[in-house]
Amino acid sequence: AATPPPRGPGANAGGGRSGVGGGGARGGGGQTFNATTNPKANLVGERLVSFRQAEASALNGLRAISLLPDKDTRQKAFKELLRAWHPDKNPSNSEVATAVFQRIQSEKPKVVGS
Repeated sequence: AATPPPRGPGANAGGGRSGVGGGGARGGGGQTFNATTNPKANLVGERLVSFRQAEASALNGLRAISLLPDKDTRQKAFKELLRAWHPDKNPSNSEVATAVFQRIQSEKPKVVGS
């Protein structure tokens, strides 16, 4: 089972989150985003860097989850990852957490299956 990443002030600001790990793949799955559907559209400067680091960490977690043996295990690990990135769990950096949370949700069909 996956271990949720540590929580606390600034937990999303860095890219060194432990927990569900795995290989690294950054890709949008062929999706294109515009300013109204892209959660990154409102992020600028330092917050965009934090988002990119957080997104890379979350995508690594998703990759590891996709390699789990059965659907029930993948669903449980996916929920743990979502819970760890929920904006209410990360009030000090809720804007980044919201964007990452939305990105994780958009990847669910690819990771868990239908």
